[in-house]
Amino acid sequence: MKSLLVALSLALLILGLVSGQQVFAEIEYDFEIGDRGTGNEELMGPADVAYSSDERLLYVVDSENNRINVFEDDGEHDDEFGTFCSIDNVEDCNDNARGADEDGDGQFDNPVAATFDERENLFVVDAGNGRIQMFDNGRFEMQFGSAESRDDDYLGTPQGIAIWEAEEKIFVSSITTDAIHVFDYDGEFLFKFEDFGRDSFDDPTHLLIDNTEKILYVSDSENDQIVIFKLVRGNSCPSGTDREADGVCFVEKFGESGRGDGEFSSPTGLALDEKNDLLYVADAGNDRIQSFQLIDGNACPAQTEKIVNGVCFVERFGRTGSGDGRFESPSGLAFDEENDLLYVADAGNDRIQVLNLDTDGRTTVSDAPENLRASPTSTTSLVVSWDAPEQDDDTAKVTGYKIEYKKGSEKYRILDEDTGNPGTSFIHTGLERNTKYTYRVYALNSEGVSTASSVTGKPQETTRPSGLTAEAISDHQARLSWHAPSDTFGQSITGYEIYRVYPNGVTNYLGQTNAGTRTFVVNDLATDKAISFAVSAMLGSGSSDESDTVTVTPREDSDESTSFDNSYVETSTDAPSPPVKLSATRVSATEINLSWRAPADDGNSKITGYKIEYKRDSGSFVTLVGDTESTSNSYRHANVSSNSRYTYQVYAINAEGISTASNQSTAFMLSSALKIGPIGKLSVNEERTVSFSVRIEEGTSNNVRYSLESNPPYGAQINSSTGVFSWTPDNSQGGKTYMFDIVAKKDSMSDRQTVTITVNDTSKEPPPPPKEPDVTEPKVEADTIAPFVDSDVDPQHYIDRYNGEPAYREW
Repeated sequence: MKSLLVALSLALLILGLVSGQQVFAEIEYDFEIGDRGTGNEELMGPADVAYSSDERLLYVVDSENNRINVFEDDGEHDDEFGTFCSIDNVEDCNDNARGADEDGDGQFDNPVAATFDERENLFVVDAGNGRIQMFDNGRFEMQFGSAESRDDDYLGTPQGIAIWEAEEKIFVSSITTDAIHVFDYDGEFLFKFEDFGRDSFDDPTHLLIDNTEKILYVSDSENDQIVIFKLVRGNSCPSGTDREADGVCFVEKFGESGRGDGEFSSPTGLALDEKNDLLYVADAGNDRIQSFQLIDGNACPAQTEKIVNGVCFVERFGRTGSGDGRFESPSGLAFDEENDLLYVADAGNDRIQVLNLDTDGRTTVSDAPENLRASPTSTTSLVVSWDAPEQDDDTAKVTGYKIEYKKGSEKYRILDEDTGNPGTSFIHTGLERNTKYTYRVYALNSEGVSTASSVTGKPQETTRPSGLTAEAISDHQARLSWHAPSDTFGQSITGYEIYRVYPNGVTNYLGQTNAGTRTFVVNDLATDKAISFAVSAMLGSGSSDESDTVTVTPREDSDESTSFDNSYVETSTDAPSPPVKLSATRVSATEINLSWRAPADDGNSKITGYKIEYKRDSGSFVTLVGDTESTSNSYRHANVSSNSRYTYQVYAINAEGISTASNQSTAFMLSSALKIGPIGKLSVNEERTVSFSVRIEEGTSNNVRYSLESNPPYGAQINSSTGVFSWTPDNSQGGKTYMFDIVAKKDSMSDRQTVTITVNDTSKEPPPPPKEPDVTEPKVEADTIAPFVDSDVDPQHYIDRYNGEPAYREW
């Protein structure tokens, strides 16, 4: 392994992937484009984006609307082109597109990716039609690729595209063939490759070529990794790399399944900041964007983490949701180098998010919250408070907090994934008396999640004010808040007294409130100076003890927006109910697609993943996936066996456990989805025509291609589209029996049936009949003579005809 790493390190040095600059990007949400719909400024499932720097236009692959939607770089709508057309089914196809010559030109069925060449031609991956289309300023120019499996340029379901400008080669990925197909600029197929090192692709999706360094990046989606190739002229690969095809040398791969730094779940879109040698990856299954510094050698810069030689993890941005900077299955990426903007096709939210990359510096995640406190307010409630972490110029502003808790020795549960505000306290009610509760609080900012601070408390009676918090609301003011004591020994509270507390323990009375008011604003405070306070309750016979002390520091930027009152009620949590409406559907000769709906009841705990089991034929259930670690409600089971019945069931997972099983659903994997109906044995005379139509007994007959194999007789032919067979044997083919195969094919499926045809030899004279012995026929009375008999003809004439003419005898 060590020798391999050394070799790869040397290879990366030779390849010169990057310049070695140590500049990092701060990712911040800027604005967004689109909303769900079919209007000009609306999108449905945008799958990819391509940015034209010359036109300053953004081309969006509006997948579910089957079009390309064009926007100016400020989000204003500019143009659109494309409508739906299914070439296979000849459905809704026309020649109305700009530049169209034939029906279907410039139309789409589920377009999924796009890219520009250096001439500003736009290449669009028309996945449903199994082809690539090229446009010039929205005008159709050409197409290439085939959906027919027998063709050399067969693409099946293409997914990604990239162009090697120097060699004028076009690279296209396919999830049907699990390969990268290479074409020239005229759309002629050159070759394909499906392996790298000792591995092979599994659902390769997006492609990216760095034309400066001649590097190809492939999102190997199902394997949760990025694969790197060096592109060279000829067949000679640099030292430390492996030749995979003409001009393609495998260098390295990185990533594995998971949620950690540098780990992926179905990576898709790729974008490159060549100026700063940063690779951005759309980590679709984890609903985030990750960035990587590309370097020479294996010494990663400070504040980065080595993933493999030449690749260092920098940061991750975003998480699941529909708010600013959050994602649902981000797919394609495009980079505007001039304006330092990253465009993200946020497919699940039907929008394009525009992220601003400040390349002048890089901010970091926040420090952990400070001085965490848990104070009882009653026998069933706790108030938890903390001080905001210190801010500096290198730290992004805190936008909220993540809160976890556990009861006793149980495992932690999420109380709030993101409070969404900078408030520094909350009250937790509905708790069990005298039970220990432990809390962990994390600070959130645009860079990610801080480490946690933790504290433990018990709900119990209080005899003094509790949960005192102090929040600066201006550069010279602070607001104090507290909770009343739960046990006053039968006395009524008449009000509260507020004190300033000095470092030596001396207190100074500041004022008081009535019994119903538990907030107090302190004025005339010094800016940037820490000041402490305490509160006591006024009772009928005196005052309670003082509360715990709290400290606050008014700042120049302090304002009312920092004041929040978060309340949480403890609810019982359980394992979720099972997923519903599981459906297993055969989608190819080797794949089954599973889909289901989320449980009706999540058990008051967020669903975090699903367990999938299957059994083959009458076997027992086994685990296919222990935990998908994703909220996605679909899964594709690849490499299944033919002639088998697969049955599935799915379980939902949350923090409390796992549900019972869903309904079961079965898919049948026949050896072929096509089956030719029986034809049987046939016979025909010479120079007579035998004709019949091949009948598809199982599967659809749409788009089936027919052929003859295994030595069909001369002159026999079959219409490749309709399956109509015809043959007229000549005189030389008589007296023989012919056996050959009729073959039906569709995509990767096929069936064949052997046909037997006997040709009768009718060109020879029949042999003379054997001589019959003389027979004296009885005299026939006139009234018994058949009506066809001529009484003037000798009866022997009819006997001779009967004995000498087989056809007459049969008649």
